Order: sequence, then structure tokens, then C-alpha cells
Amino acid sequence: MKRTKGKGKEKETKRTTKSPSIILNGLLIAAIVATVVVAAVTMHSYKKGRAPKEGRAPKEDARRNLRDLRDLTPPRTKDQLAGMECKMTKDGIRKKALIARNGVVCRENPRGDFNGKVAKFYESYFVFDFYPDENNPEYYQIGSEPRKSSIIGWVSADDAASWNTRVGVGYIGHPLLVFAEPNDLREYIKTGNPQKAIARTKLETKSRLMPWPITDFEDFEHDGKIYQLYEINFLGEFTRGDYVTEVSVDIAPEDPALTEEQKSLRKTIRMLDVVFVVDTTNSMEPYIEAVKQTMKALVVGIKNLPANPDVEFRMVEYRDYVEGLMWNKDVTREHPSGGGFARTSEFLNLIDPVHHGNVSSVDHPEAVYEGMHDGIMQTTWRGKLSHRVIVLIGDDSSHLLSDDSKNPNNYTGKYILSLANERVIKIFSLLAPCRGTEEHITLHKEQFTELAEKTGGECYELSQASNIIQKVDDILKSEAHVIKERVKGEKRYAIAVRDLGRMPKREDIIREVPLRERTPVLEYLDFMTKRGVTPEMTGIGIPTFSKGWIVSETEGMPLVERKIYIAKKELGFLSTELEMVAMLLESGEEAIGFQRIHDDSGTMRAEGMVHWRLSAVHQERPGYMDTWHKVIGVPGNGMFKMTKEELIHLPQSKKDALRYRLTREFRPDILNDLNNDSIFPFYGTGIKFGWVPEDHIP
Repeated sequence: MKRTKGKGKEKETKRTTKSPSIILNGLLIAAIVATVVVAAVTMHSYKKGRAPKEGRAPKEDARRNLRDLRDLTPPRTKDQLAGMECKMTKDGIRKKALIARNGVVCRENPRGDFNGKVAKFYESYFVFDFYPDENNPEYYQIGSEPRKSSIIGWVSADDAASWNTRVGVGYIGHPLLVFAEPNDLREYIKTGNPQKAIARTKLETKSRLMPWPITDFEDFEHDGKIYQLYEINFLGEFTRGDYVTEVSVDIAPEDPALTEEQKSLRKTIRMLDVVFVVDTTNSMEPYIEAVKQTMKALVVGIKNLPANPDVEFRMVEYRDYVEGLMWNKDVTREHPSGGGFARTSEFLNLIDPVHHGNVSSVDHPEAVYEGMHDGIMQTTWRGKLSHRVIVLIGDDSSHLLSDDSKNPNNYTGKYILSLANERVIKIFSLLAPCRGTEEHITLHKEQFTELAEKTGGECYELSQASNIIQKVDDILKSEAHVIKERVKGEKRYAIAVRDLGRMPKREDIIREVPLRERTPVLEYLDFMTKRGVTPEMTGIGIPTFSKGWIVSETEGMPLVERKIYIAKKELGFLSTELEMVAMLLESGEEAIGFQRIHDDSGTMRAEGMVHWRLSAVHQERPGYMDTWHKVIGVPGNGMFKMTKEELIHLPQSKKDALRYRLTREFRPDILNDLNNDSIFPFYGTGIKFGWVPEDHIP
């Protein structure tokens, strides 16, 4: 590839590695967006003060390095991973395959009968053999661990993607676009035009996404700056409208897989619709200003909830069937008109003009149920999945069935409750002081309490002004939290769909979904079922395996963090190895055989006859120390690209500096990683694999 010199010109460097065989036949890139599980690619990348990354030994040492890999035959113990039992790259990295389709059943032999063992969708498996050959494989023989005893059978190359490295990138949280081809990404870097992006991440996310597998990379120079471009593998799954679920990448706007109806429906899951139903009869004169201030405080409090719901407000006034008290012939009045909602600032402006009526309603009961009916039925709720709250405020009870002239529609509390519960609306009642008889006061409280408690809400006294605002605010905060939990439930339901390969029924979830995820999934199903919404209507489907190109940083801002895929036991070995190297640097080789080391559980054990016998420090090794590490599955970033003899004869100042970094930087980070079970979720029958930041590896 030609280079063009000069500032302002672009020059494209050759790819330093070639893409592994990525077989994506039958998969649709159009459906993309991502959660990711495993991956990576070895690449030429320098850090400040560091040697080349794993797999990039200097040319003059390459022959010796490969010879060392062939010659080393380390003894095995039951704790050591048998790395050489699966296929290896020339750099000592285990060859793996990502399952690229849901419901892949293994075969006993290539092209043979199925054996009934299912390879999990998008999980990494170790490769033990190829058919007919490695250069043009039609089938992979796979196992869940690098031991032959874990082999589960053969899978078609059409159903898997080759993965021959262990480096991935984790999403940091800044805006990130995915492009189908590197040329499209280069054009984006040069022009800033994102139109050719096939996917994008959510602009802000608090979740920790799984690292994305890198299958290829290249350097691209523009305006004197070199950009690293990565090709990543990921899963495309349906998301809520324009944004990503908390574990995925967003679908491109032009993707037709999700209909406009589905996008609109799913977007409403974050919506919080709040309707105030307010008594403005003449008897409210002493309380109307307090009511307006209470509403304003609630609006501001709800808007500023930590869960940040998509909230809008509406108000329905009610009075009574008395001439001169009604609005023409209407006993209710709505704000805004037409059944709609208003954003916060607009709604606050609608509160100030509210005033009490100037005509007495003659008797104590008022048109409470008419106000509630219109608040429920005349409101255009923003979506089937929106969360709905009505705040009822009044100083007296509603007319009963016996009040024919003032209850012409024969509304009852039971009927209002049925309307509210059918639409999953929670009612919160605020009692302004009733100035009637004890009977009136009791009926007022009973009606308002029944409406609240039988819809899952609460009833409070308006006289408790400061407490009421705080309590209702707390309740609505809780409701906003419920919305957030529903989003998580939807995500977990999508994962259950992916893992089970079908839309699960309730009994499937109880039987097959892990206990800690079961409750939010079931709550999500109940939430949708009450609104007549099925999972199919929201567009939740089986994610699609796909790939795309990203840039590691833009405008000096890193977008991704490189990570290493490693077994927990291998990381534990590295921790012990670092301690031994530090001992060697401090006290010399003679001290090694007589030391005792704390293991990770805090107990004491002698390592000399078991673990140390496998160490690059303990034995005379002909090549680089990190060559030995690679043979037993431990990655390296170049700090140990030296022989044991070279390490021993370092100048004292360099020994001290190296020992400081090992004991104060790398080993504490590794010990923290070992104690963090959340980063080791991937395992076969017993060996846990996970991701650790690359800069934790020396």
C-alpha cells in the first residue's frame, strides 16, 4: 500500500495482522448491536516505556522464540491448565471459536450424526481439530476447556467464527460508532460524517459492557495522527427505540428489523405519566394556594428523580353539578386540553391560573368520581408500557349512587377502581381538611383511602405539607426505580430468549432462568401482560452474530480499553510468578528454594515441589521468560522479554525499579482481579475464564 508524505495528507499503513477466518454465512449484519462475551486479536501496539505486545517478538529473535515453544514440555499438575492439549498459534495462544448461531448441536464426527450436545450461542470454545484441514476448515472439534476431556463434539464452520487471540476491547462509555467496512470508518475520521455507521452505542451508560472481540486491526494516519482501527465481533439485538439496552449496541436507524410501531411501543417503558385530579370547588378556598405549591413541589421533585424518567404532567379540575360552578355544562376541566401531557416548565405555568369556584356546591359531596373518570379515560396515556400515576387532591367525598341529580353517570368507587386497575394506574390521595360532620369526614377519608390503597398507592393528609411532599416524592422515586428495574427485566428477558432460543413461557423461566435473574424477568412479563403486550410485540428476538469496525479514540478521547482473556488459575499463577521474580531481584537465586509463599486464600503452603518446578524463575530456560509463560497460558506485554540470566545481571537500579513495579503496581492489581468474581463469569466444567485490563499484565 503506497504512503503519501506531508501534513494534511492521509497515509494508510499496512495491516500488521490478518483477520482470522470469520465465518458469518447466513448471518445478517443489518440486525446488529451488541453484548459481547469473548475475543481478540494479537496486534503490534506500543505503550510508553513498554516492549511490543504479546506475539510481536523482534524479528531477530523470532526463530529462537518459536524453537523454545516447541521444545518446552512442562510437567503437569492437576492445578495447571493443559494449554497444549488444544490447538495453539505459533505464539502460544490457544485457538478458539465463537459460536455464531443459536441452537447449534454438535456432531460425533465431521458430517456425522448429531450427539445431542448443544454449543451455547456466542460462547467461546477451544479448538482441538479441524476438518478437512486448518487452512480451509468445514468443521471444528471444540471443548469448553483446553483439556481434551472437555470435548463436546464437532460444529460446522458455518456456525462458528475463528478466534486465535486473547485481546479484546471494553467500552468506556463515550459515544462510539460502528462501521461495516474500514473505508467507511476512515471516511468518518476524515470528514466527521457518521451517515455510514451501521450501529452506535448509547451516549451515556452506567453499565459495564462485556469486552468486544477484535478480529482484525490496522493503523490509519490522518493529519499527522495515527488512529488504531479495530474490527470487532458482537451480537446485534433489538433495543428500545433509538437507544441501546444496558448490555448492547444500538440498531442503526435505517435497520428495518424493528418496526416503527415496535420502536414506539418499547420507548414508552421509560415514560412516567402523572395526572393531578384536583378539587377546585368553593370549599377549597382556604387551601387552594397550598395545593398549588404542593403540586409545583411534586412536579419539580419528580422531574429531578435519580432514575431520570421521561416524565410529563397533566391536570384535571373537578367541581360539582351546580349552576355557575361548572365550566358551562362541564363538571371537569383539563390542562392541557385534548387529553395530552405537558413537559415540566409548561405544566408549571398551567398551575398558577388555577382558582377555586365562587359559587357554593350547596352540599358536601362533590364530583370526585367524575374527576377521576376523566383523569383516567379522557387522558391520552403516552403508551401501553408507560408508568401511570394519578394524584387526587380534595377536601370532601364523592356523590353516591343515591345522589341521582349530582351523580348522573352512576359512578362508584368500585367502577373507578376497575378502570384504574385495568390500565395499571396507581392513585395517591391527598386529603385537604373536610369541614363537614364526622360522617362526612369519615366518608371522605374512606373513599380517598380506598382509591389509593386498592391501586397500590397511599393516602396522606394535606396538612402534613412538608411530609406529604417528601413522602410522595419518595414513593414516586420508588416508582421511577421500578421503571428502571423493568428496563433491566426487559434486558434479562432478551438474554433468556437468546439462551433458550425461543420466547420462553412462565414455566420455562421458573425452570431455566437463574434465580437472581428470575424475579425481574417475571415482573417484566407481568408488567407487559397486564397491558396486553406480548414480547413479540416489543420486538425482542434472537440476537444476530455480526462484525464491524471502530476507532480506539477520537479527538484524543479514548473510546475503548484493551483487555486480556485469561483463566483465573493462570492469573493466580502469574501472581505467584511475580512474587518469585521480586524475590529473585531482591535476594538472589539462592533464596528461592527456601521460601514459603502465601496463597490467595491466606493460608501457608510450600510451593517448591509443585508450583515452583513449573516456574520460569526456578528452572534454567533457554529463551525468554515470557516464552515459558505463554506455553502455560499466561499472557505478557513485554516486561519479561528477557532470559533469566539477563534478569539476574540487570544493574541494581533497574532491579529496584522493576521490583517496585511488580510489587506495588502489577501484583496488587492482579490480586484485586483474582478477588473480583464478577470478571470471571465464563467457565466450562470448572475452569473460570474472564477479562482483566491489559495494563494489569506485565
